[in-house]
Amino acid sequence: MPELFIITEEWNEQFWMNTGGTRAKKYLQAPDGKFYYFKRSQLKPGKDYHFEFWSEVIAYGLGTMLGFNMLRYDIAISGSVMGCISESMINSEEEELIEGVKYLQAFAPTYNPALKEHQNRYTFDLIKNSLERAGLIRYINQVVEIIVFDALIGNGDRHQENWALISKSWPMHEAIQLLEDEGEINRLNKVYRWLLRNFKKVTEQIHKESKDKGEKMPKQLYVPQIGMAPIYDSGSSLGRELLETG
Repeated sequence: MPELFIITEEWNEQFWMNTGGTRAKKYLQAPDGKFYYFKRSQLKPGKDYHFEFWSEVIAYGLGTMLGFNMLRYDIAISGSVMGCISESMINSEEEELIEGVKYLQAFAPTYNPALKEHQNRYTFDLIKNSLERAGLIRYINQVVEIIVFDALIGNGDRHQENWALISKSWPMHEAIQLLEDEGEINRLNKVYRWLLRNFKKVTEQIHKESKDKGEKMPKQLYVPQIGMAPIYDSGSSLGRELLETG
């Protein structure tokens, strides 16, 4: 069941945060320090989709029941405005949300989704080739899951910024530890095993010393850890444009 959030004056709007999209959206910090996105339905001439935020909440519940990796959406009230609210997917100090369009344009620099004549270039093959070029083809199955879910809920707005991957800075010694745990280091020759294990000891010590001083390790001692973001922004679905009739 969705929870109800009451947004009061104790919630602080983060005006510095860019909140693009078709719906009115605010980036807020709650009294407990957590960050949230608050969105209302799209309401403008010809597009008075009063139930759009409900579609977002219901889509989350349905997707979760079906086993999809979903971003949670709840109900929120801000003054006289009701909408949906979701906790930020990332810790902005350590992680970055990289929207799909960034990978598409890295693969096809001339591709411009803002141009109407380029809309037919947004295909599954473009996504697949873009992820393959970026060395992220392992996430193509999650892209297929998004497509299947959109078909089930009738979502017609899975544009280039409505799916993403999350990049996290990962301490080098933890990455090497994972290689050890998975037995990958044992497949290397003795020289490489010796180098990695000693490098791990050094970076682990630097990490400890930096932490004791309240500092961060040098960026060179981190590696990016990429993962698929949960499914988000699914409100353009479930008949959101249909109104009750008398």
